[in-house]
Amino acid sequence: MQLVLASSSPRRQQMLAALGVRFEILTPHPEAEKSLPRHLPLARLQQLLPEISQCKALDVAGRCSEYSLVIAADTVVYAQGQVLGKPGGGLVARRYLEKLNGRNHRVLSAVTVTCTQTGITQTEVETTEVRFRKLNEREIERYVATGEPLDKAGSYGIQGWGGLLVESIKGRYDNVVGFPLVTLEQLMRSFGRSLYDFAAPTGENPNEC
Repeated sequence: MQLVLASSSPRRQQMLAALGVRFEILTPHPEAEKSLPRHLPLARLQQLLPEISQCKALDVAGRCSEYSLVIAADTVVYAQGQVLGKPGGGLVARRYLEKLNGRNHRVLSAVTVTCTQTGITQTEVETTEVRFRKLNEREIERYVATGEPLDKAGSYGIQGWGGLLVESIKGRYDNVVGFPLVTLEQLMRSFGRSLYDFAAPTGENPNEC
């Protein structure tokens, strides 16, 4: 059995590689990358988000030639009834950061594991509450100027310069990064497996990310 990561996210690849886990990378087709409505109730978001990670996992599972466990994940930032995805540009990044400024928001990650042999698919959603400290306009401008927010959900990366914006978190830190590993391990165990089963021998570098 092999472990397959259905993601192009360098952060997720790095987090698995840092554990010394052996895994393959297979990116979902663009049509499998479904989007969420921008405005929706939290309860509806919690229903829809698992479907997105499941679509990614099933798309990749259908293309695996070997017996595999396929992992997929999707992370969003939710603030004031709005889903904040990747801004893509500086103006949107500033608007998102102003919305988060001095307030609480939620980071939700859906993690899916599917078995190519049985077709069984399991998904869990992890939620972390984050509070930004009160920022002035100069701080927001300087952070946007780093370029870091442009490819991050909610326009910040807590593992980088964005960590300077955060006053407190309630929940899992790695969930805010985008990959709650304990949640993944719990899902793996529901298949009778563990990430330890895919660990490379000591001293071996199993992946280049």
